[in-house]
Amino acid sequence: MIYFFLFIWHLFIPGWLLVQLLRLRTLRVLAAFALSYFLLLLNLVPFKYVGGRVDSFALLVNLEILLFGIVLFWRTRVTNQRRSPLRPSSLGVGIIRLRNVLSGNRDLAYRAVAGAAVILLVVAYLAYAGPYTEIPADAWHHMGEFQRQYNDIQRGWIQPLSELGLVFSKYAGYWYFIHAYLAHLSGFTIPESILLVTIATTVSFLIGIYVFALFVFEGGTSAERETVVVAGLTVVLYLLHFGVNIFSYVRYYAFAPSILNFIIYFSAVGLAIQYLRGDLGGARTAIILTIHIIVLGLVHAQEALFAVVMSVLLVFYYFLSTHRMPETTDKEILAVHTSDRLDNTYRRLKIVFWCVTTVLVILLGYSYLNLERHHPLEHGRLIPLETILPVIRHMYILDPTRDFYQTLTAWGVLVYAGFFMLFKELRAYPFIVVGMLSPLLTVFNPVFTDFFLRYSWPDLMWRMCYLIPLPFAGAYLFLRCYKALRHHNNYLVKFASAVSLVLLIAALFPVNAKYVEAKYSRMYTLAPVKEGNNYGIWSDLISFIRTEPVKGILTDPVTGYVLRGLTGRHYEGYKFHRVQSIPLNYDAYDERSFSRYTNGWVLVINRRNGSISQNGRLSGHWPAHALQVAEFYSQKLIDHIADSPTIFINIWQNDGITVYRISNPTSD
Repeated sequence: MIYFFLFIWHLFIPGWLLVQLLRLRTLRVLAAFALSYFLLLLNLVPFKYVGGRVDSFALLVNLEILLFGIVLFWRTRVTNQRRSPLRPSSLGVGIIRLRNVLSGNRDLAYRAVAGAAVILLVVAYLAYAGPYTEIPADAWHHMGEFQRQYNDIQRGWIQPLSELGLVFSKYAGYWYFIHAYLAHLSGFTIPESILLVTIATTVSFLIGIYVFALFVFEGGTSAERETVVVAGLTVVLYLLHFGVNIFSYVRYYAFAPSILNFIIYFSAVGLAIQYLRGDLGGARTAIILTIHIIVLGLVHAQEALFAVVMSVLLVFYYFLSTHRMPETTDKEILAVHTSDRLDNTYRRLKIVFWCVTTVLVILLGYSYLNLERHHPLEHGRLIPLETILPVIRHMYILDPTRDFYQTLTAWGVLVYAGFFMLFKELRAYPFIVVGMLSPLLTVFNPVFTDFFLRYSWPDLMWRMCYLIPLPFAGAYLFLRCYKALRHHNNYLVKFASAVSLVLLIAALFPVNAKYVEAKYSRMYTLAPVKEGNNYGIWSDLISFIRTEPVKGILTDPVTGYVLRGLTGRHYEGYKFHRVQSIPLNYDAYDERSFSRYTNGWVLVINRRNGSISQNGRLSGHWPAHALQVAEFYSQKLIDHIADSPTIFINIWQNDGITVYRISNPTSD
C-alpha cells in the first residue's frame, strides 16, 4: 500500500491543492494530476541539469506540498471567518454534501459508486492477469530504463545529463525516474514493483477516461444515470479495444510514459473545449493549458502533438458551427449560453480561429521551404496518393489497409458505420465528431502528411490514429441500441438493435471463419502471459545475476534484454534486436577475442528455449521463435569456450544455462 500512497501523494495531492487554490470547477481530477506532474518536473528539471542528491529532491517536493496545504488551510480559515455566523463553514458544507450523497443525492452517489466499481474491477482483473511481461515485448525496454534510473537513485544522486538540450528530450527519462524514485521510497526493487506500477498506471488511466467521459457525455443523454452508464462503457471499451494490432494499449504500455500522459492529454482537450464554449476565461486558461503542453512535451512529445492537433481541429469545428448561427441546433453550443454570452463566445472564437489559421499558414510555409521531408515510403507504412488519384504526384497518405485498419479492427469499422448513421445525434458531442473525422484531416490528408514528415518519420505517423475516440462512439452506440431494444415499439427496429449489439460484442473477439477473418483482437494480449513466454523460464538465472557483482553481460539479444530489465546489470543493445549488441559469433577465435570484456564481465550462454510466441506470430511484431535462444550461439563459440577454461571460468550453471566469468588471457 505504501507505493500507492506515495503515487497519490506525489502525482495527485499537490495538484489537488492547487486546483482548490485556483478554484477550478470541472475536470478537477484530471487537472490535479496534470498540475502535480508539472510540479514534479519543475523540481526535477534543474536536478537533471546540474545533478544533486535524491534526498534534497525529496525534501523540496514534500516542503512544497506542505506549503500548498498550509496556504489552502489559511485561506479557507480566513474565508470562513468572513462568512455570516449563520452560514455553514467549509467543513459543514462537506458534511452536508456527504449526507446528501448518502441520503438523497442519488445521481452523485451513482457516479461515486460507478467510479469505485471501475477501480475494483480493474484491480481484480490485473490481480488475475498480472502485468504484460511477455518476452520480448516493449515492457522490457521500459524496465531497463527504470533500472537505469533506479541504480543512480540507489547511489543517492540524480545524475546530470551531459547537455542542456537533453534535459528537454526523451533521454531525460522523467517518468522512468519518477517510478524508480517511488519504488526506492517504498522499499521495493524494480522487479518487485512490476505489478504495483501496472495497477497504478492502469487504474489512473481508466479513471481519467471515466472522468473525461462524464464530461463529454454530460447533458447529452436523457438522464444522469445514462451518462454514468455510457461513461462506464467507455472505460470498458478502452480496456477491451484501444490499441493496435493485437496489443491492448492498457496492457502493453502500462510501463510506458505515454499511458499517464494520456490523462494530461484529455485534461488539455477538456480545457480547450471549455474555453471554446465560453465556460472558462482567457488568461488563466491559457496559462493552465500551456502548463499541460509543457508537461506533455517533456514526458512524451507524442501526446503533446495529439493535444495540439485536437485543439486546432476543435477550434475549426466550433468556429464553423457558430458561424452558421442561428440555424444550428448544436446542443452543446446553444444550450449553455445567453445571447450576450453567445456573442462574446463567437467573438472569441473568431479571434482564435484567425490566429490559429495564420500560425498554421506560416508554419506550413516555413516547413515546406526550410525542412527536408523524410523518405515517405520507408518502412512501407505510407502509400503514394497517385495510386488513388493519378493527377496528384509526390504526395502520400497512410496505408488504410495496414496500421489504420489494425487500429480500427473490424469492431472499429462497425462503430464508424453506426457513427455515420447517427451523425445528427452525435453532433451534440464535438469531441467525438472531431475525433472520428480526424483521419480525413491528418493521416489521409497529404498536406498534413507532408508537414509531419518534415519533423518526424513515416513509421510513427500511424499513431495519429489514437486520436480516434472509438470507445466513446462505441459506448454511445451500445447505449442507443440497448434503449431501442427495450423501449422502441417497432419490432424491426428491435431486431436491428439486437443484431447490432451482438455484432458489436462479437467483433471485439477474434474471428477466423471461411468468409470472415478478424484477427486483430486485443483479447490475445488481455489474457495472462503464458508460462513458457514469461520471464519465469529464466528465474534462476535472473536471481543469480542479481546477487553477483557484474560489470557487464555478454549474451544473446533476447536474454540480455530481459536481464537488463530485471537485474539492472549493463548489457549493450537496443531492445531484443541485434542492433548495437556486442557480437558473440566469429569466423575464428583466439585467446584475445573477448579480452576487452574482463574485470567483472560475464558471458551467459543460454540454451534454455522458451515456447513459440503466438502473439509474435499473430502480430508480426517479433518473430514467433524469438525465445528459441539456443540458435544465437554457434558451435564454434561453444568449442572455443570449452577449449579455453582459463579464460572462461564456469561460475554457475543449471538446465541449459551457463555463466562464465571472463578472465585475462594468458600471455605468450
